[in-house]
Amino acid sequence: MIPGGLLGSEETGMDDLHGKVALVTGAGRGIGRAIARAMAEAGADVAVHYFSHEKEAVETLAMVVGAGRRGIVVQADVSSSSQISEMIEAVERGLGTVQILVNNAGTAIRKSLAEVTEQDWDRVMAVNLKSAFLLIQAVFQRMCGSGWGRIVNISSTAAQTGGITAPPYVASKAGLWGLSHCYATQLITCGVTVNTVAPALIETDMVRDIEAKPGLVPIGRFGAPEEVGDAVLMLVRNGYITGQTINANGGRILVDRNKEMDDATLLPGRLRRHRGDNPVFPVRRRAPAAARGEKSIAFHPPGSSQAFGHAIVRSARAFAVLRKVWPSRWV
Repeated sequence: MIPGGLLGSEETGMDDLHGKVALVTGAGRGIGRAIARAMAEAGADVAVHYFSHEKEAVETLAMVVGAGRRGIVVQADVSSSSQISEMIEAVERGLGTVQILVNNAGTAIRKSLAEVTEQDWDRVMAVNLKSAFLLIQAVFQRMCGSGWGRIVNISSTAAQTGGITAPPYVASKAGLWGLSHCYATQLITCGVTVNTVAPALIETDMVRDIEAKPGLVPIGRFGAPEEVGDAVLMLVRNGYITGQTINANGGRILVDRNKEMDDATLLPGRLRRHRGDNPVFPVRRRAPAAARGEKSIAFHPPGSSQAFGHAIVRSARAFAVLRKVWPSRWV
């Protein structure tokens, strides 16, 4: 048990954010807005970044001020190092040195594999991944100099599952994991933590645009932007957690990807692939297992004796494979 006198103190690493300066990119709406609001309500002064949604950014700023904190609005293309330098200078003039950086700005495209171009790849990687590198490079030295800093990169569950968008988005979000691990390792001794939050199917404009269904989420609903904001705030206040990824996905990662989902919960693209009429990559229809003379595979609920038996068989097979590919380990 932690002594009561230590709760909320420096010894526990649960830091007071009053007077700290936070820069949240892509804070005009959705997850970014929720993060900016959470920072302000916890006592931080907030720089609200936007690229093209100025009206929404001003609305977010009003929420920051409404929470009793100072704030400014800053515009920049975060894939440009020169514009990032100008933005950091503006934040320092208006609020002070950036002590909390949340790399939330991002973009996505909805194209089939055959339609994705090199230009698509370059643009998505620049906005989603390169920008995080440029921003961290711009602020980490002063964080280290002060002995305190927090960096949180907003990734996606798509980095683990492949997602429902095009390869550039998935690759860029996976890249944020490696980027976070690298900086966390090298900044661990100077008081700077670096972590990642990986949301999935949060109720934002992006999710509405792709017409996703709540049935895709095991918990039965979309996540709220505020729930992601809470996860980010936890990481910012905690000085002991670094190099970690928090999955805010409603159990999405727990779904067996090999289990065929009910058609009513599938996105239109996935539904086409299951029906075999995908216009780009047609899938050959297969007759039912019984008609092919094969044994059908039943789905057994977790915890059942059948499911337990199948798990034992899979483990045994995996063990046998390991003994073949790595024999020296088992002698």
